Amino acid sequence: MRDEDFMLLSAYLDGELEPYELEQLEARLAEEPELHAALDELAATAALVGDVVPMPSEEAWDAFSRDLEDELGQRRGPGRYGESGGSFEGKLLRVALLAAALLLAVMAVGRLSHPPVSLAHPRLPAPTLSMQTPTWQRGPSELPSLEGVADAELAPLGTAARAALARRGLVQVRAGEQLADALPGPGEPRLLATADASLLLSGAVQARAALQLERAVVQPLLREQLALLVEELGRIEQEADDQRTFAAARRARERFVVAARLIGLTPTLSKDSEERIQDELGRIMGASRIAYSNLLERRFDYRSLRPGALHRQEAVDHARAVAWLTRSGLRLDLAEHPDELHAACLATLALARAQTSEGRGALWAQARLEAAVELLFGPPDELTPFDLLAAMRQGLARHSLRPSDLLARGALSQISAAIERRVQGTDRRDQPGQVRGAAGGGRELVLIGATRSLGAVVFSRLSHPELGGRSFPSSLDFPALFGSRRAGAIVSSEGVPGYREALVALAPQAQAFAATGRVSLRASLERGRLGACAALVEPRQSALLAAQEDAAYRDRLIMAGLAALNTPAPAPEVLPPEVGSDEPVPLVEPLPRLHARLRFTLLRLAEALEQVAPARTVLAVRLLRRVARLEQALLEASRDLLEGRKVAPATAQELRALHSLLLTLAPQRVASVEDVYELAGPAGLEVLHRAVTRADRLYLVALDSETLAPRLGCGPALATSELVFQGRLRATDLDEVETHDPEWASHLSQE
Repeated sequence: MRDEDFMLLSAYLDGELEPYELEQLEARLAEEPELHAALDELAATAALVGDVVPMPSEEAWDAFSRDLEDELGQRRGPGRYGESGGSFEGKLLRVALLAAALLLAVMAVGRLSHPPVSLAHPRLPAPTLSMQTPTWQRGPSELPSLEGVADAELAPLGTAARAALARRGLVQVRAGEQLADALPGPGEPRLLATADASLLLSGAVQARAALQLERAVVQPLLREQLALLVEELGRIEQEADDQRTFAAARRARERFVVAARLIGLTPTLSKDSEERIQDELGRIMGASRIAYSNLLERRFDYRSLRPGALHRQEAVDHARAVAWLTRSGLRLDLAEHPDELHAACLATLALARAQTSEGRGALWAQARLEAAVELLFGPPDELTPFDLLAAMRQGLARHSLRPSDLLARGALSQISAAIERRVQGTDRRDQPGQVRGAAGGGRELVLIGATRSLGAVVFSRLSHPELGGRSFPSSLDFPALFGSRRAGAIVSSEGVPGYREALVALAPQAQAFAATGRVSLRASLERGRLGACAALVEPRQSALLAAQEDAAYRDRLIMAGLAALNTPAPAPEVLPPEVGSDEPVPLVEPLPRLHARLRFTLLRLAEALEQVAPARTVLAVRLLRRVARLEQALLEASRDLLEGRKVAPATAQELRALHSLLLTLAPQRVASVEDVYELAGPAGLEVLHRAVTRADRLYLVALDSETLAPRLGCGPALATSELVFQGRLRATDLDEVETHDPEWASHLSQE
């Protein structure tokens, strides 16, 4: 490490950097893992020295200085060595003994209380990655009529479907609920690598990675963090020699005990605390109304703690605990809630001084917990312990702190001012992953979660109450937002005043999600799915297939894009074959930008998992990289076909694995359901659900990858519907719900 960097890091730990220097260094820490590691090592060394040799108080230094001056002043007596003062060596020895005794006394006093807590604990670095957008030269774009297409007679189609195929070059027909029903059998047209197939595969392995990350990382880390927080806050309560610290520590502890009890931990409490906790737990389990919380000292919407449609039964307790933690944060408003700000600072210090079972600092685990949650749901929408640590360090100009130091005059005021300075410029409530600010209910400290997705922003801005006259948003809002003229025309035809203007105002956020230039390593899964959706509806550089110029083809891509926003259920945990079989090379629906985005998202997710928890996500990483290889082959094949070249042999061999990968990794029952929007009306709670109800068959005229002759291919296509239902649906409920194909999807056949 360069000397200049060492000096910068030392000044950072001491809180001595100017604001512009602080901003530049924190930007480098996010981009340079080596610099971040050097800071961790330097902070650990400083904390170790502070623990072994605590800093003497000002009074101790003053006493030592007076004694030293008195001893040295005696050298000015008669004679070189002075008879009255004894030998110089003797006096020097007495000085040394005095200093040693004083140091031992200070160390003994220091060990009677907990050493000061280091405030230098940055998050895990999140470097940015870049994706190169594929380009190609225009190849052949005209195909002959259906009469000249090989294998057309093999398609088991009725009269209407065959007429639609001849007219448009594609048709989607009903197949069944199982994915295997949508795949061609013996004696049928060749397997077609559709956009839907890629979305199914990538969605399944991402869902499995998310499930493994939640089960193997988030759940155990959250459990350990809650246990440590409750225990350490209890110690602060016991150590407190003033009522303010005692009350603030108890306030914070009770908040986290609720979450701990929800996941099965049983910390002991005083009688009055136990009564408040039991009352709160009863309201949470009821989850039926908005009511005043005696523990939170404010009105609270307990309905928001109900598990959503996709939560697994075994994860309900964990889901409730996370929901509680994200919605019951400690408010950081000094003017209105000084006691909660004090409690938040104590909770942060408790986390900073606690140790995990592995002997690491609890903030080491907190950094990984936050990184995992960011990867799953996006950056936090509120302040976390790392933000509050930085505010304490900058506001008080100190690199270590004891709980009692918060009682100093003006300490909380300085911390509050530093909090405002930190979030200045990000106080935009409609930006995903940004601090809400006063318009969203005030700043809060959260341990986990409290994120805002782009979906939540879009659906709230394009419906009641923000857009009067429109009770529910539509899934078509997403494709319209990403530039689909077809989707935009359909939703605009509703005639809702202000819709077009609201859509234009949201466009910059959609463009940021769809951008591929520079993406954070831990960009959320939502961003990856929306990026893929954007690739399906963005203008293409050129078209290869005749069907691609038809509005019906855009309809189909819109449906595929909507299905991409649903996360399929994970497939069984088995490994796919490493090499392709002897099956024919599938035909390819040439969408190179889609495959490029899916490949980039899969590899980025794999790299992020290796950073956060490499030992706990081995299988997920392996599967992500395997499907990324297939997407790379589909990208290369798409580009070859668009430029009029035969597909390379190595690429063709990789494509042979498509069939086995679909049967091994993709969900065989593709039905899934996702809550989109809630509207509480006189009739009760109405929920708009976006559902994938079955796997259809898509017949499409494509080019043979070896001969470049037109052939008919058959592959899976997802049927997407919107349902308004009284209450919440699960995927298993779809068998009992009547669904209808959208009238605007003109490529569908009811045969």
